[in-house]
This record gives sequence, C-alpha cells and structure tokens, in this order.
Amino acid sequence: MGSVFWNYERNLEKNDPDRADIAYPVWGNTWENTAEPSDAGIALGEEFSYKIEVKDTTMYLTFSTKRHDTVTYEIDLAKGVDAKDNPNGYAKDAFYFKAGAYGQCSVQESHPVWGPGCEGTGDFAIDKKNGDYNSVTFSSLKLNGK
Repeated sequence: MGSVFWNYERNLEKNDPDRADIAYPVWGNTWENTAEPSDAGIALGEEFSYKIEVKDTTMYLTFSTKRHDTVTYEIDLAKGVDAKDNPNGYAKDAFYFKAGAYGQCSVQESHPVWGPGCEGTGDFAIDKKNGDYNSVTFSSLKLNGK
C-alpha cells in the first residue's frame, strides 16, 4: 500500500529557512511517517478522485475513493497557514493548475523531501526498466467543471 497526501508550501522567499511544505494526510501517511500504511493507505492502481475548488480566497479540496471515507480540507489562501507563513498567504499571487505525477525521488541525499537518496541512476530508460520511476493515469480531467 502507498499513501496519498497533499502539501501546502509556505509562501516565503526561497532562501527563508521557514519555507517548507506542510503535509496534509489523505489516506495513509505523510513524509514524516515512512511506515507501511497497510489498509489505511491506497493500493497501486486503486482509483481515487480529487476536486479542487477555489471560491473567493478559499480553496476547498475533496478526495474520494470507494474504499475510504471522503476527506476534505478548506484553506483560506489569503491568510498564512501558520505563524511562520506569509501573513497574506498567497493573496497577491497568480495561480495556475498542473495535473501530473511530480516524483520527488532523487539519488542525492541533500534534502529529506527533494533529495532523499532514492534508488535510480538519473537515466530514465534505465530507471524505468528497473521500476525506479512514477507515473499517473487520468481517467477524467475537467477544468472549471467542463
């Protein structure tokens, strides 16, 4: 089993030591807990869906799958998420949406999230053959409900 979680990145300058991703669990664990999530997690190939809706300054996230309860989050993007965040959150920033798999695996060991010392060579053909890669399949993708 694997885990599903999402990150809120504090909206701070890149060199600010408090700039960090704050992980919110959906099913299974987050970066902080690397234990096998067993039935609390999600199986490889198990379908799930998520909806991102922004109304005014609030982002609503809804995650659903047949096997687990629906999980929801609500974040006011015009306020800092915690005391270390920008007090205006993302109120003055433009937004865009990307859909895909954004693997954080790197052979470097310089950062616990972006450089955790994963298996791999950096050569995609070799890594794919060895199973050291990630992928995602979308069965449906709607923008603005269309």
